[in-house]
Amino acid sequence: MEATLTALSTAICMLVLLVTSQFTPAIAQTVRELAQQDHVETATSSSTTRTDACSSAVGKAFNLCILRGFANVSSVNCECTQGDVPGSPVWECVGTATCKR
Repeated sequence: MEATLTALSTAICMLVLLVTSQFTPAIAQTVRELAQQDHVETATSSSTTRTDACSSAVGKAFNLCILRGFANVSSVNCECTQGDVPGSPVWECVGTATCKR
């Protein structure tokens, strides 16, 4: 009985190795391709000055890239709008960072 179980276990292991070895190159290629694709992170911030709001939003987007493992940041961008608040202007900015692994 023990010999039969050992033979069956060996056969199953060999079958698993054979099947997975057929797909390993394709899986590795897919992982490499995904790693090279651009990933975009966005973040928002607001302040009474455009410079502060933009800097904060871009910094947050950059940090999101790093935190998610996309250490190669290729570009950052900032787009701002001025809100209508009586008394003091409020800038709302969206920071965007393009990154890849």
